[in-house]
Amino acid sequence: MNELQRYLVEEAVEDYEEGRLTRREALKAIAGITGAALAAQMLEARAQAAPAGADDSCALEADVSRANVGECAISNMPNTIDEK
Repeated sequence: MNELQRYLVEEAVEDYEEGRLTRREALKAIAGITGAALAAQMLEARAQAAPAGADDSCALEADVSRANVGECAISNMPNTIDEK
């Protein structure tokens, strides 16, 4: 976590303590800040590990957001239904 992210988390905590944010709003803000930092680190690590020219967009999306896993799995699934 860099200095800006640390500052933003401290501000969210301070706003909660002073009553300007509800607990839920503070946790949402903190999760957004720390989650974005984690996603950026995962993207950076994945970019360094991926071979040049590899098209692995679904795997990259799945690492960052589990919501995309189903979409990628469906879009890459072969058609196995026999039509009669």
